[in-house]
Amino acid sequence: MDAFSLTEQQLGKEAPTNKLLYAKDIPTYKEEVKSYYKAIRDLPPLSSSEMEEFLTQESKKHENEFNEEVALTEIYKYIVKYFDEGPGERREALGKGGKRRDYIAQMGGKGRICL
Repeated sequence: MDAFSLTEQQLGKEAPTNKLLYAKDIPTYKEEVKSYYKAIRDLPPLSSSEMEEFLTQESKKHENEFNEEVALTEIYKYIVKYFDEGPGERREALGKGGKRRDYIAQMGGKGRICL
């Protein structure tokens, strides 16, 4: 981690052992990190179309990985855990959304309603 630091680290007797063991290598790593980021900085910028094409390809690669039901279940767990801790206005606002309330109650199963 010290290779990414912008400031020089002064190591004393109280320094962690791993830092003391690798202290002599830190300047080498710092140079490698600097040259890596310089190489990135020197690359030609991507056009909007190239970026859009890349993101589209990545999206297609992972399109079947998102599971909406699992995501909603995790959101439901969060709501159940923190719902009573929120201010009354938030509870009231959530309570007005009839469809949301019904869906959340359905996600809880066994007639459990969190609102």
